[in-house]
Amino acid sequence: MNKTLLLATTATACAALLAPASAAREPNSGTVSVNDPTPDPTGGGIGDPPTGICGGKLPAEKGSPVKLASAGKIKVDISGFQGDWGLAIRDSSGKFVAGDDVNPPAVEVVSTKIKKAGTYLLQACNLGGTPVATLKWTFTPGK
Repeated sequence: MNKTLLLATTATACAALLAPASAAREPNSGTVSVNDPTPDPTGGGIGDPPTGICGGKLPAEKGSPVKLASAGKIKVDISGFQGDWGLAIRDSSGKFVAGDDVNPPAVEVVSTKIKKAGTYLLQACNLGGTPVATLKWTFTPGK
């Protein structure tokens, strides 16, 4: 193998190894349309043990799983609805991490630090409003 080809192959392999680490440092974001036609006013109230917001008497909304590659800060908001909606972030075991339930809002917003990499569930739940909302999230890796 000639030196030029060896050098090019080594550089490509190193770049491939470093790509996931540098990609984890880039902000991530997403938008999801949420449809919840069955309002459940019992799912409100910030941090009500043991379930928190979106943990009412009706079956919980599935939510949107988001895989975060590192610790950092996540900001989630829901908009595009009338009435009362709630917003929750849960860890992979379903434990309530943070949430928002302000009455009557035009937007619900949660911004919180994430201490470790993992999959988190973003839940928007209809507590007494119109059936459709838009969930947006932005994650900025950091310590």
